[in-house]
Amino acid sequence: MERYLGAVEHSYWLYNQFYPMDFATVAKLQGQFSFDQLSTVLRQVQQRHPLLRVRIAPDAIGQPKFVETDDEIPLRLVARTNDRH
Repeated sequence: MERYLGAVEHSYWLYNQFYPMDFATVAKLQGQFSFDQLSTVLRQVQQRHPLLRVRIAPDAIGQPKFVETDDEIPLRLVARTNDRH
């Protein structure tokens, strides 16, 4: 997949150049599984959904576009320290 950003996407990209927006997803999971199993499933989901395999990179004249990458989505396990998080 390779395409230039749409108007709204480009606006968000410009805003992010001055005010970076990072986010994380928190999930409460129950059951028996290993970190490796979670990593494997996340890679499978990433392979199934094209937008989870792209990043934004400039073209030869600096215009941002989506380009496909082999980078894996980072996964980190954080142990709970209390019931509020």
